[in-house]
Amino acid sequence: MRKQVFLSKEAFLRSKRLGKRNMRLLLVLHILFLMTYMASGLYAMNKLFQEDFVLRYCFMAVIELILWLLADIMVWIASSKGRLVYFAVNIISLYGCYYLWQIFQFPLENLLDQSIRLLFVLAYFGKTLLLFCCGLQFYQEPICYVWQRYERKRVDAEKEDQLMIDKLLKANEEAHQKRRSNYRIAKRAMKNMRIYTMLLVAVIYGGLLLFYLGGFVCKMIFQNDVLAMDYAQRFVLLTSLFSALIWSLPTILLFLNHAFARLSVVVVWGLQAFYYMKEATSVVQVIQHEHYSWLCLLVIVLFESVRIGCLWRLTHTLWKDPFLKAYWKLKKAEG
Repeated sequence: MRKQVFLSKEAFLRSKRLGKRNMRLLLVLHILFLMTYMASGLYAMNKLFQEDFVLRYCFMAVIELILWLLADIMVWIASSKGRLVYFAVNIISLYGCYYLWQIFQFPLENLLDQSIRLLFVLAYFGKTLLLFCCGLQFYQEPICYVWQRYERKRVDAEKEDQLMIDKLLKANEEAHQKRRSNYRIAKRAMKNMRIYTMLLVAVIYGGLLLFYLGGFVCKMIFQNDVLAMDYAQRFVLLTSLFSALIWSLPTILLFLNHAFARLSVVVVWGLQAFYYMKEATSVVQVIQHEHYSWLCLLVIVLFESVRIGCLWRLTHTLWKDPFLKAYWKLKKAEG
């Protein structure tokens, strides 16, 4: 039973009146349910079994009803032992399990009679569970106040009101500070995500244009090795297109402020590494087979190193950004 330490006398008496009203309403429903259950059980017994067995059931049912009435009266007048008597009667009523065993000893060939017997058994277990739950309600608020007495040593109403006011003010201030902190984190995180989005677009699509134009510059500078520069330009163009395709995923997720953006960066880097491992041997074989100068390989490595270096620096900063971590953690906590 919970002690009502911070309850004023007026509030305690009001809760006690409400608890008494709820308790008595529950007891009325309890008696009506018991009478209905026993009448239904008597009908089922009279229809299915012999007269002597039905008389024994009626006798035990009347005794059970008297015990329940006694328990209900003790609870009604808020007797100190009323709740214990109620649960004691609930335990005594388990004698019905003996009848459940006996009714299955009678052979029933009619499907309807078998169905009625099964319903009776289910109703018995349902009744037992329902009455047990009903007894638990006597220990719950506000009904539990019926068995309590107000103590003068309790905190008076003024102290209780002041304590409640201070508690509410403190809770409101903490909630306000938390909301302000969360708002600042979210604002800064969304600002950073917009910056990362623009930088990713610049590196991916801007690099696609710049490195392709860089190929023309290399062809103008190294006019004696135009075929090798053509291959380097073509390789850089295809690699940039592949990168633009796969890096579009984290770019879009960042724009949508989606928490999967951080994880998508790892996935995309895995795809990027797989692509380079796949193409590395083929580049060397093409250069050797076509008798291109190693200057071609140097141009490819230089261009790709610059582009990958920019992507790595940008995504590493994105991954370590504390505001993004805090923002996505808050969103996850909010569900």
